[in-house]
Amino acid sequence: MHVIDGALGHLGYSLVPPKHDLETLDPNRISHALAALEDLLSCLLGLYYNRHMPSRDPTPYETRLYQKLVDHWLGIIAWLEYLVVYDPVTLGITCILRDFLMALTTMLHLERVPAAEYVEEVIAMPQTVDFIFLMLYQIDPKTGVPYSFPGSPLFPCHLTQVFSIYSESEVGITAMLGWLRSIKPQTRERITSSLRARARDLANTTGDDISGAIMSMACLYYFVCPILHSLRRCVHYYDLIKTFSAALLKLTEKGMAKGITEPELWLQICHSLSSILAMVMEIVPNPFKAVSKAIEGGVLTIILKSGFYTQKDSPEVTTKSLNALIPYLYLSKPFSAVVQRGDFELFRNPPFPIPESMQAAYSGYIAAMTRNLHIYNHRSASPNICSNLRHPAGARDTAMKSCSACHSVFYCSPACQGVDWIAFHSKECRPLADQASIMKEAGVWASFQTRRDQLIHIQTTANACLLLPSVLDSMPLPESGAPARGPLVILFDFVDITGPIAPKLVPLDVREAVWDARVQTYAKESKDNLGRIVLVEGIFPFTNLVQHYVLVNMRWSPEAPPGSRYTVLSSVVRMAAFLSNDSDALTVT
Repeated sequence: MHVIDGALGHLGYSLVPPKHDLETLDPNRISHALAALEDLLSCLLGLYYNRHMPSRDPTPYETRLYQKLVDHWLGIIAWLEYLVVYDPVTLGITCILRDFLMALTTMLHLERVPAAEYVEEVIAMPQTVDFIFLMLYQIDPKTGVPYSFPGSPLFPCHLTQVFSIYSESEVGITAMLGWLRSIKPQTRERITSSLRARARDLANTTGDDISGAIMSMACLYYFVCPILHSLRRCVHYYDLIKTFSAALLKLTEKGMAKGITEPELWLQICHSLSSILAMVMEIVPNPFKAVSKAIEGGVLTIILKSGFYTQKDSPEVTTKSLNALIPYLYLSKPFSAVVQRGDFELFRNPPFPIPESMQAAYSGYIAAMTRNLHIYNHRSASPNICSNLRHPAGARDTAMKSCSACHSVFYCSPACQGVDWIAFHSKECRPLADQASIMKEAGVWASFQTRRDQLIHIQTTANACLLLPSVLDSMPLPESGAPARGPLVILFDFVDITGPIAPKLVPLDVREAVWDARVQTYAKESKDNLGRIVLVEGIFPFTNLVQHYVLVNMRWSPEAPPGSRYTVLSSVVRMAAFLSNDSDALTVT
């Protein structure tokens, strides 16, 4: 123990040199600190190499060692930070950092470490988290690239491994999330940039190091999942997903070119793919943006190319990933990303046979994209998005603006806004603004373009599928066993776009809600103008928990050319709508 005491004596916090005063630097102090770190980490490495021993009570030596670590940890971290960032002549720091990470890896396996209460204190210290993130965006002066510490070609980088284990440690991830909440926005931006740089660096790996890079990437992506929400206010938040997808695609293609067939490595690629999909569908509050970024990065190409190699050991990953993305392809941005990347052509002419496990998802993707091609290439005139029910027919809506308070309604002109304010919006605006502030804080919001895309699909599908309004009344009601209450609505379900989208006639059950006055007016106009105005509702995916129910008042114009006879008059989006369990009535909450 006297060796430990001697080493810690050279690692006091007060002995760390001034960060910007290199002229008065004492070289002996630096060499003593390096030697002390080597001695200290040698003791900790003894615990690292014995980490797989059965659980046992800590020895007095181990207890004292960890207790001394806690007492002197601030000085140890301060010296490591100085040597990594500020000392211009340190040569052996890479080896010391590797040993430090190996020791920290041992401590993170709390169930296998004696004196766990001391270890938890070390892991939870903000200085520990701060230094780990500091290493993430530091550049190795000898190589000019971010620090990486592979133990062997098949062993992941120790740094990304530490991040991954932190995600599995309740103490570690709690400390990281608390640290991320407390830091400045500029630091969060730097972390986001560093995560992107780390992914690109792994993707640029060549030669025999590709296997290790694949495993390191899986560790990195696994770590980012639980902290991603804390970075959501960063400028490059969604670009992180694009970079991760592009990096994984690059590494996947390198693995294919190198002829890698080991199931374990392709399983790691699947783990990275699953992490990206978790970010897009479960963690990111607004999948609309995230899906297009993932597709721009090449996530669909990854699914297709890796499916051939994973069909035996983990076929469910690629199938699940493709099925998760399909419902969002109706949006114009993801659709455009697919077309511009050439993914649809790649799927229609795959480089190798589609695995049997992917056949259903593959066919669904082809059907969805074929439908979207028709929608966007053969759509009728742009639908009206102005919220004013008395919007002048034929008026242009190119300069649409939302209500500045609630952002839930759109107008083509101040005149339309004034008319609608008197008729409806003066009573709607306050509750809608309260709802909007909650959604904005959560990061969940549907953009104007999303609303426009939804109305394009409803209007184009109505012109392709609906009969004359006079014939619609003769459509059979679902066998619900309950009489129809109130007006009827024609329902299109766009959640599953892999098969035929057939109209379904259901009764509209309207309860007290923020849109109630508008919906009742829609229903009255439909009743008063039989054969000319119909109610249509489109169901669209929004998040993994919520769907959009877009209720539309549509006019039938028999004199218009085919494909343009049904046009949107006005619409509302109701997010908390659902089909009741005891009937087919569409319930509005």
